[in-house]
Amino acid sequence: MAVIEVPREELISRAKTYNADALWFSENVDELRSVYSDRYVAIHNRTVVDSDKDLRKLLSRLKQKHSTEEVGSFHIQYVTKTKIDLII
Repeated sequence: MAVIEVPREELISRAKTYNADALWFSENVDELRSVYSDRYVAIHNRTVVDSDKDLRKLLSRLKQKHSTEEVGSFHIQYVTKTKIDLII
């Protein structure tokens, strides 16, 4: 397997985008649930770029449309039909 070197600044930028997308998901999950219930969603730049009930199919389509580096920075999350409260 080839080693890909990514500049530090780019890694930081990707991490910030990923974190912003994860926050956007958590803030909008109720609205997303009405459209994407029981599906995996791929989010990039606070936008749902694709979704599917099957994670493998979703990843396959994403890899056809985007570079490996881009897909690696997408926030992918499963949207449950009902709200789940975690008690820790």
